[in-house]
Amino acid sequence: MREQKGYLFHRYQSWFIRYMDDVRQTDSTIKRKLVCRKLDVPYAGEYRTKKSVQSFAKELLAPVNSGLLNPQATMLVSEFVDTVYPPEYVEKNLRPASLKQYKDVWENHLKPRMGKLTLRVFRTVHGEQMLAAIARESNLGRSSLRHCKAFLSGAFKQAKRLGILDGLNPIQDVSIPKAPEPEQDTYAYSLGEIKSILAVLPGTARTSYSAPP
Repeated sequence: MREQKGYLFHRYQSWFIRYMDDVRQTDSTIKRKLVCRKLDVPYAGEYRTKKSVQSFAKELLAPVNSGLLNPQATMLVSEFVDTVYPPEYVEKNLRPASLKQYKDVWENHLKPRMGKLTLRVFRTVHGEQMLAAIARESNLGRSSLRHCKAFLSGAFKQAKRLGILDGLNPIQDVSIPKAPEPEQDTYAYSLGEIKSILAVLPGTARTSYSAPP
């Protein structure tokens, strides 16, 4: 296959590149299509000519030109998690309580933020921004944010196990945002429990407590 250089163009303050790629369709077939990707460089300063951004384009096209990419990697992350990850790993390895917790994390916090990100396109910066947004827009504590990271990391690990992806897990270096842990629920004693406590307290300590009538 001839090496692609792509077609570079800019729009507003961003650079884009068009090129041909094997894309997985909704019916699981693979089709050769013209795709468009945004480069990780703005149209500004020293990056105002095609020549100045060719190195960024070459880096983006390197996996495509290698011929080693699995077309399944063009699957949306949301589709992979909904249809492949649970039956292949989550449902086989997690207890029912953990499974419910992971599903809640996915449905309520991660899936709504995935958009059109594919397995191949998803990068560490996407995970970093996603967890930061969850911490900013929800009341989740750090332990719940760790669950978010663990869930995503597990999904990409499974994609690697299935041969869909190669290389580093993009979630590996995602940091956990600072967030306060939610307060623990308090426990209200029943009248019987209060009377039992008072019955064994010495006289001086008993006076500091009063049971409801």
